[in-house]
Amino acid sequence: MSGKDLPKQMGTSYCGPAAFLYCVLEDRPDLYCAYAISMWLHGEYDFRSGAQIVEIDSNANTRKALPTARAAQPNRSFISDLDWMTMAPLSASTRPGWTKILGSPEPDDQVGSISYPGVVKGWFSAVGAQLRADTMGVGLMKTSPTATIGLMRHWANSWIVLQIDSSLIQAGATNTFANRHWVVVNPHRRPLIRAGQNGQVVPLADAYRAVGPDTASDMDDWDTSLYTVSWGSENKGLKNPTLGHLKGRIYGGFAFSHF
Repeated sequence: MSGKDLPKQMGTSYCGPAAFLYCVLEDRPDLYCAYAISMWLHGEYDFRSGAQIVEIDSNANTRKALPTARAAQPNRSFISDLDWMTMAPLSASTRPGWTKILGSPEPDDQVGSISYPGVVKGWFSAVGAQLRADTMGVGLMKTSPTATIGLMRHWANSWIVLQIDSSLIQAGATNTFANRHWVVVNPHRRPLIRAGQNGQVVPLADAYRAVGPDTASDMDDWDTSLYTVSWGSENKGLKNPTLGHLKGRIYGGFAFSHF
């Protein structure tokens, strides 16, 4: 609320809410503050834009879950109270079916806190964002670097929200089913690529325009700068900063208009 920190899910699985709320905080800090205050004081809030409505409610069990977890594990670092009260109810309220099966949110939830692509699109629509591009589909399989580069053409005037394999930005092998992670492409640092070892640095969106007939096969080694917003930081770079590192590590993404 003081502007010193970004939404940070810590050890929870609320990467989807964290990504969405980062965009809200950047574009509409007034809306973020209204949402946070209402959730803190009243436990309910509605995002409304046109026909899209996201109704968010927090029950007593949700409010007690974090203090209870802290008391049980006093030496563990948990999500902040503010982030818990803005992320957990947002996640639970937009998947009521899981809540009925699994109960109220808990800091260690895994399956029940997954943010499905359609849910993420609904959140952005409810704050007035327009969908400009979608390489995600239903999100079953990973997408190609070509599709991701195509999304970057919207970077200058859109939010680029990606679902990645976490090995894109940290150590570990790729995994088709686990380690899915929502991130936002840093809106303040344009994604760039160097065309060849000593070539020109160009926007990542223009990567294939910089390819000559004899260099296309060597693009995997091209230095690539792609910074994402994740875990409370705006500067999570690629673990291996090359174009080839994108292969098999991105499920897809969206380009949403600013709002």
